[in-house]
Amino acid sequence: EYLKLRRNNFKRLNKRAEKIFKKIKHYLNKTSLKNLKMLDVGCDTGNLLNFGKMHFKIIPFGIDVSSRAIQVARATGIHTYEGVIENAPKSFKEIEIITAIDVLEHIHSPEHFFHQAHKRLKNGGILYIETPNNQSVINRIGKFMAKRYSRKPSPIVQRLFPREHVHYFTKNSIQIMAQKQHLAFLDFLMTSYLRKLNIT
Repeated sequence: EYLKLRRNNFKRLNKRAEKIFKKIKHYLNKTSLKNLKMLDVGCDTGNLLNFGKMHFKIIPFGIDVSSRAIQVARATGIHTYEGVIENAPKSFKEIEIITAIDVLEHIHSPEHFFHQAHKRLKNGGILYIETPNNQSVINRIGKFMAKRYSRKPSPIVQRLFPREHVHYFTKNSIQIMAQKQHLAFLDFLMTSYLRKLNIT
């Protein structure tokens, strides 16, 4: 039901996609993203990639564990793979842009994800992550409420800390995982921007 509501809110999804691409262009320092390969991990039905294909002429690649979501994304012309990033085919390499939107908190081994993303990034490419900030004011309030009303969690607590979330991150934890993979930490708001270094 949660995913269904998200997918059906196209206006909100497109507004978020527009903001994401604006940030990616800024950190890639490019006036155009035309013909750049973009891989969205956890692509769902492909909304972000289709927005990028339509407005920025990117070459879209998507990975998701949902068979039904992948079928929908593939039907729109996205290069897709059903499964996890480490098992994706060789064509899913030398990627200029990798995105993981609301994905990292669901992954049991985020360090392994960073390693796999690094392997598939082209030198100078961007790894763009959006994940809940464990140090944000709203998360701190949520944790306080969760402790105070642990017997009967409120809807806001359930929304902030769903059972599907297995990890939460801070600026420091993201930086440590990035540095281990030789990813330059570019910025941190509620989002992390990482660039692959050209290591010789």
